Amino acid sequence: MELPLPPENPKTWQDVLNHLFDRYLFLAKENYHVLSARVTPVLTDKVINLSASAITIMNDLPEDKANRWLGFVQGVMIAGGVLDIEYERDYTRPLFHSVKGFIPRMGPN
Repeated sequence: MELPLPPENPKTWQDVLNHLFDRYLFLAKENYHVLSARVTPVLTDKVINLSASAITIMNDLPEDKANRWLGFVQGVMIAGGVLDIEYERDYTRPLFHSVKGFIPRMGPN
């Protein structure tokens, strides 16, 4: 099995979150022993189960709840050394912005 590729043109926040949970499910399974050693097997299993559940019931989850689940999964995987916070920010931000029609703010010059 290979790491899931991002959707080319996500239409909804559910499309983005489905992709991310699918990606994190894959990474958690592929890095199970590393993640378990760093954050405990219980948290690793929680990440796997929560990701799988989110994929299954995404269309029934309120957006705020889905985002809390996503933050939990990302936090555990970052704490476990499976994800890098800056890389993940750069990976996820364009996906979310494409759906929400985000216009970046210009910083001070």
